[in-house]
Amino acid sequence: MRAVVKKSVIVYGILGLVIGLCMFIYSISSNDFVFNVGDKEVHGYQGGLLSIFFMPIIMAVVGAGHGVMFWFPIVYISRKITNK
Repeated sequence: MRAVVKKSVIVYGILGLVIGLCMFIYSISSNDFVFNVGDKEVHGYQGGLLSIFFMPIIMAVVGAGHGVMFWFPIVYISRKITNK
């Protein structure tokens, strides 16, 4: 279980970094970009910089949840089926 969760956290974290970089590139070209931090709104490139930092963290937490609830049961069942 630990290996499955670890791999999913890494993959989702990398995906979050890619999304954060895309959001940053968009925020440079457009001033319409808004990143919400609680009830505070950050506009422009500053919101893009925050997205580079926060998106990998958010996606890693999502990846840990998916690893436990979704990917681990699939790997467990597939290993049980192939071992028979």
